[in-house]
Amino acid sequence: MQEVLHEGASHIGAGAVTAALLIFLGAYGIIISEKIHRTIIAIFAGALMVVVGVFINFYDQEGAIHAIDFNTVGLLVGMMIIVGVSKDTGLFQYVAVKAAKFAKGDPWKILILF
Repeated sequence: MQEVLHEGASHIGAGAVTAALLIFLGAYGIIISEKIHRTIIAIFAGALMVVVGVFINFYDQEGAIHAIDFNTVGLLVGMMIIVGVSKDTGLFQYVAVKAAKFAKGDPWKILILF
């Protein structure tokens, strides 16, 4: 974590934790409301965190880029693509119907099968 911190910062202050928590909760609140697409909210919240981090002297833009794990981002993008294609083919509905028939409608068995 030390490599992410700005030169003048020696620890994560309460202001940084509070800002991150407020941005995180605000983004989730907007995503749950489904008024704006979740991708737009995620990008906006990330950019806002960088701006707030620079403003409160937590890190700079270069530190923010170094904090990104691009392997994780790549994994998530790949999973989203696979889920998007699978959703369009009806795979999830097919599996749900098969599981419900196999479990004969018992909610606990359906939960275990999923």
